[in-house]
Amino acid sequence: MNSSFKILCNGVVLETIERDKIYDEAHPNAVWIHMGQQYLVKEVNENLQTITVIRKDMDYYTKTMKEINVSNIKEEERIVYSDNHCSLCKGALTVTRHIWGYKVMKDDQVLEIHNEEFPSTSINTKG
Repeated sequence: MNSSFKILCNGVVLETIERDKIYDEAHPNAVWIHMGQQYLVKEVNENLQTITVIRKDMDYYTKTMKEINVSNIKEEERIVYSDNHCSLCKGALTVTRHIWGYKVMKDDQVLEIHNEEFPSTSINTKG
């Protein structure tokens, strides 16, 4: 399955977004910015891999409430510094993002809190 979603406004593709970022950046009712213009996310369609937005000027923005976990760390390399108080490791890991809601914000003030569970997403990467 393709890992990106098309962001559509009036049937026109504005941009694509990776699957692991959709609920962080373009969840339903999110304020989404494209080329300096505001859009309101109306729908995320997992089957069609599309996100439908409408052009709308708003005096607020949205910010997700999330938890990010790093797991399945497989160390491939380690550098221990001479004082033995610090080391640097490199290897494979899994990053899981769980979005459990979003805030409606204006001028860094919380206007509303929406507790809403979105699907968790995970990516395998190196770090």
